Amino acid sequence: MSNRVFFVFLIPIAFTIALALPPPAAQAAIDQIQVSNHSSSSATISWTTTDFADGCVHYGLTPALGDTVCDSRPDDDLHVAGLISLEPDTTYYFEVASGGEINNNGGALYTFETTTVGIGIPYTIYGDLTLPPEWTLFTVTIKSAGGDMSHPLSTLIDSVAVWSLNLGNLKNPLTDDVFHYATGDSLFLRAGSGPTGGFQDSTTVSGMSPQYVGQIVMDVLPTNALPVDELLLLGGFPNPFQRTTTLEYRSPVKDRVVIEVFDPTGRKCATLLDQVLPAGNGRVTWEGTGLPGGIYLARIQAGSLRAATSLVLLK
Repeated sequence: MSNRVFFVFLIPIAFTIALALPPPAAQAAIDQIQVSNHSSSSATISWTTTDFADGCVHYGLTPALGDTVCDSRPDDDLHVAGLISLEPDTTYYFEVASGGEINNNGGALYTFETTTVGIGIPYTIYGDLTLPPEWTLFTVTIKSAGGDMSHPLSTLIDSVAVWSLNLGNLKNPLTDDVFHYATGDSLFLRAGSGPTGGFQDSTTVSGMSPQYVGQIVMDVLPTNALPVDELLLLGGFPNPFQRTTTLEYRSPVKDRVVIEVFDPTGRKCATLLDQVLPAGNGRVTWEGTGLPGGIYLARIQAGSLRAATSLVLLK
């Protein structure tokens, strides 16, 4: 009789405990794995996840892997990891880990090859992003007149919304050597901010470096992005310029407005405006006297709002 009583009470107790267990943690599915910026000693691996998560790459010279490099930024749904100190002309194996999930290509692992030592002819392309998310990965690939495709080049852009890449770093996946581009070759441009949203377009190599390839608008705008009607910085007029250029701006709020210019290394080289202003439009002028030619960044800040544009100084 005592056994029956014990058995009757055991079932509801066990059932109650099962209901109290927390559900399994959702994993951040890994997608859009890409290898870019191939060189003789480095490579960049990027990927997206369905949720914000951490991100690491396990890699090595054999399927046993052995080395790890992680995305140094806070948890995100766009992940970028740079591998350095690699051996030239060598095959590397890797897998990607994020949010408790590992993507190892179904157990076969992913691979890429470093290139032979070599540097191509420098050639700068650059552009602007409008409505930028906090982080965007911009990727460029070239197709030659003969149909050859280069390895992709990529750069990670933050909310300042300007990017540039050097076509001299392009590599040929067929020969693992320098990719020889030419005027008229096709440039394929792609920007992505995570598993959704992005931009794709194409143009051609003009033969005049630095080459401005235009302003890009992301198709899908994350909730943390800056709406275009919040704060604008337009210019310069002219751009490219040799001596003086004019920037126009519009602030939607009364606040302290700061406009600064940064050189290609990120060093601030000029403050064009720093004062409390009412909401409205205005303009400022910048003289690049005494500065070397190159791509400069002009940035405006009004309270917590920011926007930016790039300026090309010709010498």
